[in-house]
Amino acid sequence: MNKNSSDIDCYEYYTDLGIVKYKPKDIIHFLIPDPDSSVYGKSTISGFNFTLEIDYLQNLYQRNFYKNDAAIGMLLESENILPDDKYERYVNQFKQTYEGAVNTGKTLLLEGGIKAKPYQAFPKDVEILPSRKLIRDEIMTLFRVPKVILGITDDVNRANSRESIKIYNDYVIKPFAKINIESKLNIFLKNNYEEENIFLSLEYDFEIDRDLQLRAYELYRKYDIASVDEIREMEGFSKISNIKNQISNTKNSEE
Repeated sequence: MNKNSSDIDCYEYYTDLGIVKYKPKDIIHFLIPDPDSSVYGKSTISGFNFTLEIDYLQNLYQRNFYKNDAAIGMLLESENILPDDKYERYVNQFKQTYEGAVNTGKTLLLEGGIKAKPYQAFPKDVEILPSRKLIRDEIMTLFRVPKVILGITDDVNRANSRESIKIYNDYVIKPFAKINIESKLNIFLKNNYEEENIFLSLEYDFEIDRDLQLRAYELYRKYDIASVDEIREMEGFSKISNIKNQISNTKNSEE
């Protein structure tokens, strides 16, 4: 920023060789607007930082449970105070014999009046799987991505999956591309190549359901909604009358 923090003075790119500075006009900034700032953008992922933290902590909990679990997760109690050397020996022996997923299920052998009591919850007790699904759905909602895009087939059939993809294209991809890509690139082209009179236009048409389209053509003909020539034009073919005229002209020229 400049000294008054009112405008961008330059962009800094950090490399192994040092900092490279770029003028603002040399940068195309694909920015998702932030309602709280006219300069900085707001990433989509910032909308669910706490959700990501919960997901991270749950994964960390599972990882540590299987990595550090001592058979069943327990608290060891001694009737007497253990000397330091004896305490260290117990700790090391316990880790070597029982710690880790590969040692889970071993028979626990204790001596010297030491008793074991379970104390920690198992992963199943905190219902991690339903929680992970809720986190997944929240992330997909924020990015507005339908389940079928990720190959999740719960409550999805051919009809609603196709409609979901179309809605995703029309109301997510297309607006984002127009506002954050097409418009920014055209501004760049106008500022740098004004004399060339060039512009960028992206293609947003959704793939047509061919079976549905052909059935529609059948209905058009059945109820005389469209003629054969009109349907041929829709498909990019020449009219039959034009073809007949071409054949007739060819024959006349040969004669």
